[in-house]
Amino acid sequence: MNNIQLIQHIKFKFFDRNKLNHHSLILYIGRDEISYSIINDNDNTAVCLKSYRIKEIGNFFAYKLLVKDFFEQEDLLHTAFKSVTVGLNFANYTLIPARYFEEEHIEKFYSFNYPYDGSAKLCHDHISSAKVANIYAIDAYLIETIQERFPNSQIKHAISYLLEDMLSENIYNKNKILYLNIQKHHVDIVGLNGNNLVFLNSYYYQIQEDLLYYALNAAQQIGFDYAQDECLLSGEVVADYPQYQILKAHFQHLKFVERPSYCAYCEELNVLPSNYHYNLFCIH
Repeated sequence: MNNIQLIQHIKFKFFDRNKLNHHSLILYIGRDEISYSIINDNDNTAVCLKSYRIKEIGNFFAYKLLVKDFFEQEDLLHTAFKSVTVGLNFANYTLIPARYFEEEHIEKFYSFNYPYDGSAKLCHDHISSAKVANIYAIDAYLIETIQERFPNSQIKHAISYLLEDMLSENIYNKNKILYLNIQKHHVDIVGLNGNNLVFLNSYYYQIQEDLLYYALNAAQQIGFDYAQDECLLSGEVVADYPQYQILKAHFQHLKFVERPSYCAYCEELNVLPSNYHYNLFCIH
C-alpha cells in the first residue's frame, strides 16, 4: 500500500494478540489517517494503538480501494473482537435541530447542503446532548467494505462521537470555548457557548494561514472573547508545529486537551502527547 504509512504502533508490554477474546476495537477512518485502538474490556484500558497516515489521493475511488486493501492486509483487524465501533469521517454531513428531524424526509434534509444521486446510504445519528440530528451519506462501496470485515460493527460519523464527547466534558461550563481538532490537512471546529453547540464545521487546509482563517471566522461567529475565552486543541499538533505557532499569535488562551476520561490508557501511550488521537479515543 504505497499511499499509506505507519506512524505509530504502541502496545502494552503484556499485550498478547492471541488472547483478545475480552477486547473491543475502536476504529477511526478519516481523510488524513486510519487509526485504531484495542480496548481490554475487563478494565476498560486501551492496550494497543496503531495509526497510519494517508497520503494525498487524487480521487475518492482510490481512497475506497485503499481502505479495502488496508482491511485485508492489517492482520490485527482479522481478530474476533468482542465488539467493533467505527467512527467514519469521510462522509459529508449536515446538522438539523432534533425537533425538526423526520427520518422519512432524510433525503430532503441532506439535499439542503449536498447533491444526492441515490448512490450512497443516508444515515443519521441523534446527538441528544446537542439536541441535533447529524445526517450524512456513506458511499455504498465503503460501507460494504466495513460491514464485510466487521459485520456486527456499530458505525457512526466521527463528528458525532467528537461532539458528544466535547459536550460531555463541558456539562458545567459557562464560558465560550472554541475546539480545533487538527489533522494533517483537515480540521474540525466546534464552538460552544456554555454547554450549547453554536458552531460546527470541517475544513480542508493546505497551509497554516488557511487554518487560522477558519479558526478566526468560527471565533467571530460565536462571539469569542480573546481576552478570556479558551481555544482548545486536539489532534496532531504540538507547541513547535507551525499550526500552533500561528494560532498562538492570535488566541491568548490556547491549550491542549486531555484524552477522554472514561477510558484508561496503558502507560506505554504516555510517549504521545495527551491531545493526540482524540478523534479515535472519543469513539465509544
